[in-house]
Amino acid sequence: AELEWVHAASLVLDDIVDEAELRRGAAPLHLLTSVPFAAGVALWLLTQSALRCPGLAEPMLALAEGQRAELAHAGDLSMSRADWYAIVAQKTARLFAAAAMLGGRAGGATPRQQTQLSRFGQELGLAFQLVDDVLDLVGDEPTLGKRPGQDLRTGRITFPLLLLRDAEPTVFASTPLGLRLDSEAVAASLARHDIPARCLAQARIHQGRAISFLVGLPGDVAPLAALAEQCVERRA
Repeated sequence: AELEWVHAASLVLDDIVDEAELRRGAAPLHLLTSVPFAAGVALWLLTQSALRCPGLAEPMLALAEGQRAELAHAGDLSMSRADWYAIVAQKTARLFAAAAMLGGRAGGATPRQQTQLSRFGQELGLAFQLVDDVLDLVGDEPTLGKRPGQDLRTGRITFPLLLLRDAEPTVFASTPLGLRLDSEAVAASLARHDIPARCLAQARIHQGRAISFLVGLPGDVAPLAALAEQCVERRA
């Protein structure tokens, strides 16, 4: 529950930074109220979570650092895939890892089992973000519950854009940031190089790794394996 508070706070802050107009098909908090009010709510959620669950301090710090690094690299098409992975490991995967590990700890898991669960969550978080990057480019608004193309509009460098940069550099040649592009032109280029499918294939690699860390754990791990499947097959 505390992790979900952290997650909710991060979404509120994401919507403020992105100047988002929709969240799950409805107006986000900063539009329903105001930016100062929404920021205050996010701060309250984060503070309460840290006080109630001290084990969240490290993943919360990683989340903040990952978001800072992502903003620092906005529009930076020289960013490497390794850079992308380092950012996502902090801003997304670290929270997944903490959720899995702390859940195991609460259930009496041994230190070794907690490590397995943490690695399961880490790989699942990487898979989740890869799918998120794809959906932002090729998803539809009614299903997503938000406007697609948000990453392009804010200059965020995503894995599909890195693949497109390597496959067709001329797509980004006409603008200093390389990201203020026509979304339809980008979609055509992505399809031409089969980039959504390549990203999903990469997500499935991480999904497979995640499931491999469930081997040897006691009890019924089928729900966790099903969750890994859902993270990759989702449409929103």
